[in-house]
Amino acid sequence: MKNRLMVFLIFLLAPAPAYLFSDSGDGRDPLSIDTYVLVKGPVYLKKARNLSGVTFNSDDQRLYFIQNRPARIIVTDLEGNIFQRIKLPGFRDTEDISYAGDGRFLLVEEGRSNVCLVNIDRYTESIHGRDVKKIALSSRSMRNTGIEGVDYSPRSGDILCVKEKNPKKIYRLNIKAFFDNQIIISNPWDLEKKPQGLLDVSGVNFVKDRYYILSHESSVLIETDGNGREYGKLNLKGIIKQAEGVSFDNSGRLYICGEPNSFYIFESVKK
Repeated sequence: MKNRLMVFLIFLLAPAPAYLFSDSGDGRDPLSIDTYVLVKGPVYLKKARNLSGVTFNSDDQRLYFIQNRPARIIVTDLEGNIFQRIKLPGFRDTEDISYAGDGRFLLVEEGRSNVCLVNIDRYTESIHGRDVKKIALSSRSMRNTGIEGVDYSPRSGDILCVKEKNPKKIYRLNIKAFFDNQIIISNPWDLEKKPQGLLDVSGVNFVKDRYYILSHESSVLIETDGNGREYGKLNLKGIIKQAEGVSFDNSGRLYICGEPNSFYIFESVKK
């Protein structure tokens, strides 16, 4: 009995695992985007250009940025100090990245409409496009109005992707599709109708039952529910010229990256 009590106490006192507060929100209640303010930025990444997406890795506590031309991943700490650069030969127009746990990441290629599953560790220097698993969201080339954002939920295994415009579109599939070849793609709601007023879509992130839709042409990050109903809005006008990627960390800090080579940190004033 005494040993069981000791184990229980150790469990209570131990730090909470990172996945409980992951950027996809399994365990962390979403904070209203209306309560966020800029606390740092722009932070410039040296020798980076055309940044198009960012994700937080809850396992190593680092940020993974992706750029589209040339296709490359840049790994930094939470303050923007660079630790690693990864070349992506064979990929084209890589627009976003999302951490999927266990060293796995999802990348999207805009014109080809591909969602790609890759593995990365601290020794990775290059990943060739021919060596990775891919799922095409469309059989047609989308050129420069295609897939702009991707995010992953470890709770459900769902992958969420967004198409930029003509038309704006949101896709949902499950990561199991990479392994069992049963590809089921759905559209949670009509992104042309809800939320209203978005000129384009440049990124996406979801936390529990909240979706965060980024638009660089409208200079805004909008919070919605799973049916597209708007709950909050973060105005980015005068702050970020071209917002391209969005992610939350364990604590609820918000990171938004923009072209050509900078990112911005926001925090909630009501935690």
